[in-house]
Amino acid sequence: MKKHLPLILTAAAVLAGACTGNQSRTVNLENILNSEPDTIGLESIAEKIETVELQCDSLYDIRIFADYDGRLYGTTSDYKLVIFSQDGTLLHAYNRTGRGPGEYVWPDFSYDPFNHEILVYDGQNKVIRYDRDGKFKDEIRNSLTGVLGDIIAVSEDRYAATKMSHTERDSSIIYLDRDLNITGKALPIFNKSQLSTKGLIAMEPVLIYNSTPMFKPIGGYTYYTLDGAPYLHVELGRYAQPEDEATVVGADESNYLIQGLEDICGDWYLAEFYYEKGMCVFYEAVNTRTGEHAVHDIYTEQNMENGEGEGFLFRHDGETMRVYPQYVKDNVLYWSRFSGDGSTTLYKLTLK
Repeated sequence: MKKHLPLILTAAAVLAGACTGNQSRTVNLENILNSEPDTIGLESIAEKIETVELQCDSLYDIRIFADYDGRLYGTTSDYKLVIFSQDGTLLHAYNRTGRGPGEYVWPDFSYDPFNHEILVYDGQNKVIRYDRDGKFKDEIRNSLTGVLGDIIAVSEDRYAATKMSHTERDSSIIYLDRDLNITGKALPIFNKSQLSTKGLIAMEPVLIYNSTPMFKPIGGYTYYTLDGAPYLHVELGRYAQPEDEATVVGADESNYLIQGLEDICGDWYLAEFYYEKGMCVFYEAVNTRTGEHAVHDIYTEQNMENGEGEGFLFRHDGETMRVYPQYVKDNVLYWSRFSGDGSTTLYKLTLK
C-alpha cells in the first residue's frame, strides 16, 4: 500500500457540523493540495502523554491490540501473543504459530470484552478463542471462515463480520452466533467495487471507534454504524478515486489522493493520503466536531532520502519521531517504539 515521495502544499479542513447527535460529521479535505504544510505534531492535540516500558526479554517489536480488564494485549513481530499488566510487567507469552489446534498462520487479533476472550481470525482458515490469560479455549472452522474479511464481537452472543468481495453476498455485514452461524444481515452493498471481478480481492474490516462498531465500504468515503447511520464522511472532491477503480489492478491513481492509514480517535480524524503525482504523503489530523485542522504535514521524497521514516510527527522529551497509531480506544491512541537494544516503549496519547 505504501508509495513515496517533492511538493510544496497542504490542506484546509472544514467541518460540516451535525445539527443533531445522529447526523454525520464531514471532514472536507478537497483543498488539501492548495494549503501550506506545517510541522505540528500529534503532541499538539494530546491532553496527556504516558509511557510504559514493556518489561520482557527476547520479545521484539511489541504492538498492542487491546487494553481491557486492566491488561495490555499485544503481539510481537513474529506473532507471539503477549499479555502485560498496566505497568508493563509481562504476565503471559505464547508462541502459537503453526497449523495445530489453537495455532495460527496469518492471525488478526482482537478482544471480546463481553466474554473476556481474545479472538483470533486466522485468515481464510479458522476463528480461535483464548481466555483472558491467553489459554486456548476452542476454535471453529466452517464454510464461512474461508471467506470472512473480518470479525469482531458486538455482544455476548453475537459477532459482526464481513465477507470478502468477489464472493456471493447481498449485504455488507453479516451477524454470527457463537458457533459462527449466520443469524442476520445488515447494510447494503454500497458500490460496484465491493463486488468487482476486475482486480484485488478486498477484505473489508469491521471497526470500533469511540466504542461504536463501524463499517467503511471499500472504495467509499463514509463510515457507517451497523444500524445504517452515516457516522463520518471524508470529502476529497475531484481528488477522490472513483469507487469502481478501488480494487482494479493497474488503475491510474496518479491524480487521486489514495487513503492509507485512517483512525478516528475521540473527536479527531487521523489519516494519511498518498499523492503519486506530487510524489508525497500527507498526514492530517482534523477535529470532526469543531473543524480545527491541527496537523497538516507532508512527507516528501527528500524526507525519505534523508532516512526519515513515514508517519505522523510526534515530539516528546526532546525527541522528534514519526508514529503510526497502532491501536485506538475511544480518545486514547497507542503506539509502540522498538529500540535497537531490544526494549519496547508503549506511548499512550490521550487526545483533547
